[in-house]
Amino acid sequence: MLKEILKSKLSRFTPRLLGVEGGLKVFPDLASIKVYRFDPATDSSHKYDAFENIPYKDHSVLEVLQFIYENRDPSLSFRRLCTKGFCGGCAVVVNGQPVLACQYPAEKEMILDPHPKFEVIRDLSVDFNRLRPGYSSDSRAGRKGLTMIHLDLKKCVHCRDCIFICPVGVWQWNKEAKRVEIADPASCLGPSCRQCSDSCWKEAIQVTR
Repeated sequence: MLKEILKSKLSRFTPRLLGVEGGLKVFPDLASIKVYRFDPATDSSHKYDAFENIPYKDHSVLEVLQFIYENRDPSLSFRRLCTKGFCGGCAVVVNGQPVLACQYPAEKEMILDPHPKFEVIRDLSVDFNRLRPGYSSDSRAGRKGLTMIHLDLKKCVHCRDCIFICPVGVWQWNKEAKRVEIADPASCLGPSCRQCSDSCWKEAIQVTR
């Protein structure tokens, strides 16, 4: 029975993560991952838990988190919603870069943090309706690896689609100028998201890193 349970849990990671040759499991390079842990209800400060020998090749960050949850630590909290890059619910920070976990490829060495803009519910799960006290986009500006966003005002018709579709509030409406503007570039999830640029029917937005 135990063998069947373990087989079921690992089924989504086989054979891409666990190759088989001659009836023996062949382990590829494995990842070393540090994950932010914090429960506001019980903890006075956050810490990082280390997880070693984690399969990661050809998988997203979200799939790796799911593997840790199923096989190492079922207390780990993170968001897993549409898994298609549409909802933005799995936004996290990987090695200092805000990304969508379901779309961003896992790396051999990762430090995973919650998105810095929002209040932490627990671990990597955040409340997108509550800003973290003291957050400032300016404090993160200029950090290595942050996203570059270009808005071509000659093409933009200020339809506001980018404002409505962005899961982390990068865009805002300037009432006085009556136009769309970039309000918080440091929060942008970069090429792993690109919902604003992909939805812009005037092709006025470019997102690069």
